[in-house]
Amino acid sequence: MNSVESQMENGLLIVRHQRSNRDSTWRCVSICAFLLLLGSTILFALLHFQIIPNFGNKDESKMPEILAIKTYLESVPEARAQARKGQKMAAHFTGVKESDKLVWENYDSDSSIAEKMLKDNAIVIPEHGLYFVYTQVSFTGPDCQREPLHLTHTVNILRESYPTEEPILTSMKTVCEVRSDSTWFQSVYEGGIFNLEKGSVISTETKDIEFLDDDKESKIYLGILAV
Repeated sequence: MNSVESQMENGLLIVRHQRSNRDSTWRCVSICAFLLLLGSTILFALLHFQIIPNFGNKDESKMPEILAIKTYLESVPEARAQARKGQKMAAHFTGVKESDKLVWENYDSDSSIAEKMLKDNAIVIPEHGLYFVYTQVSFTGPDCQREPLHLTHTVNILRESYPTEEPILTSMKTVCEVRSDSTWFQSVYEGGIFNLEKGSVISTETKDIEFLDDDKESKIYLGILAV
């Protein structure tokens, strides 16, 4: 409710109206409610028209890296079809643990391309071009009665034009941050598209080889696809 003050100034009656604090408070509440409603409406509209992604539909059973690679492969159906017909260079290798080393083997024994590319446990690029390189390694341990373990897997490249080996893909995952008697499992997946020169050598470097889980071919692999 408004209050009224009056006084005499130079023979005139001056009346002043003063708004109560309650009116100001309700005005602020109304403005905030309107802005909140407006913001919610805009957000739902953006989600509905997929202007921003709806993370609620994400497949939580898959790793973010896997989803990224899957999205890429689905975007190049022509390259996948040509690879199946042998028109695109493609090779896939599986890894096994031998002593303190990760050894790559040709997954498809009938693939002459893969056999020619694999030399000295590394991939030799047959011709210049864009390539999609991907890899995964899996680790396991009987328990976590130890300090945290930092699992690292790196893909390196050695170019003929630049004689120093350098990493092009590196991923690290940490396990055993909390002590436990349970068996643990962890996979490291990575991939990317690179402009590679003919004769470049792609190799891998993996820490903590003793924890590699190579009981199945699908757990450890390295591959390359021309795009």
